[in-house]
Amino acid sequence: MTEAARRDKLNMTIPILDTLPFSENWSFIVMPRWGSTSGLQRWGFNDIRTAFHYMSSVLKSLVFLHQNLIVHRDIRPDNILINCITNRVVTDLRPFLDSGHAKFALCDFGLSFKFPPDTPLEERLRPSIDCCIGTLEYQPPDGTDGEAFYDPFAFDVACLGGVFCELVGHLTTLVNPLAPFLDRMVTHDISARYTAEEALRALTQLEAQLSPECLTTRVMRPPVGPLAKEYCPCQAYNRWSDLPLSFIAQHPAPPSSMKSKSYDDDWKPYFDVYPLEASFLKLFAA
Repeated sequence: MTEAARRDKLNMTIPILDTLPFSENWSFIVMPRWGSTSGLQRWGFNDIRTAFHYMSSVLKSLVFLHQNLIVHRDIRPDNILINCITNRVVTDLRPFLDSGHAKFALCDFGLSFKFPPDTPLEERLRPSIDCCIGTLEYQPPDGTDGEAFYDPFAFDVACLGGVFCELVGHLTTLVNPLAPFLDRMVTHDISARYTAEEALRALTQLEAQLSPECLTTRVMRPPVGPLAKEYCPCQAYNRWSDLPLSFIAQHPAPPSSMKSKSYDDDWKPYFDVYPLEASFLKLFAA
């Protein structure tokens, strides 16, 4: 990593403390010990501010990777670390989050891929068979409808969107714009899906619009039981449920692709609100 990359404000990777030469071709890299953020799935956040801090930090990490033409390809809670020692799901991270010292970083680049710097934009694709690697429950259906290639950058965004849906999807009644924001991260319509930079910009603008009272609002832990569908995190909660009808009317969310065999997965919350439209679209797509 170059010195310029280390100083990049978007560089949310775990810092390298030292490099110890081992042989002609190998070196040991010394890094601080960080812990898993899996506890967030059980304990959640104490307030809106810390939830936004988590999301913006991980998005910055993803933007940094994508700007350097690196795709992660296995984004999930276990691959997002925090700068404290944890015992996975057992550790309640909320006290440390409230301290204001929490930092987050993506890790585990065993499945990552880096495109050469001179790769044209239209050639930054990977064979669709790559979609079968990684952690399936956090992956979008990109490449599952017979396409030869898929966009791994858009794939990363949707995987991270699934993580966000799982952790903050139940907070949309407090911050209504989170619902369309999450939709834009996980939509099956790749042309409408946020890039990492667009998602970070949208999240930053959204946070700037929130009042101090909203940011410090105490929030409940993620619900467990029948509301949680572990096999599909982006459906863990109906993020459009109980939102004002006036807000829903301002944010119509048609299905991404009526021809896709899983076209309605990420728009299910919308169809729960508009069941007649769902029936019509399913009939049309049959």
